[in-house]
Amino acid sequence: HRPGQHLLYQKDTVILPIGISVPLELIQQSVPSKVRVAAGFLGSSKGGEVKEYRFGPMEEEQYQAFYRRHRFAETKRKGGWDALRHAEILMTGTVPTFSDLPESPPFVVPFVPKRTLLEA
Repeated sequence: HRPGQHLLYQKDTVILPIGISVPLELIQQSVPSKVRVAAGFLGSSKGGEVKEYRFGPMEEEQYQAFYRRHRFAETKRKGGWDALRHAEILMTGTVPTFSDLPESPPFVVPFVPKRTLLEA
């Protein structure tokens, strides 16, 4: 482990944060022009309820374009805290908003700038 890195233990087992990433070519290099303020939650109320999703599996470009048009996008914990959705929102140059982020455990969503979002 790296110096200064926080570790979580379950009995004698070290538990490290998971990593979620997106392809570099999909990350906006500057904040795109915004025409809308806030995007509502696009996921399902329960994980995997495909009929509730606004975009289908072959509509990735439309999904990303939707987020790029908004300044903020609502996201939340569902089955767990860590989700690709949070990274997808960030990669489009949009700020994710979590209503329950203050209650999140310290080791979840390690790739999200939690402190910055909580101070904003």
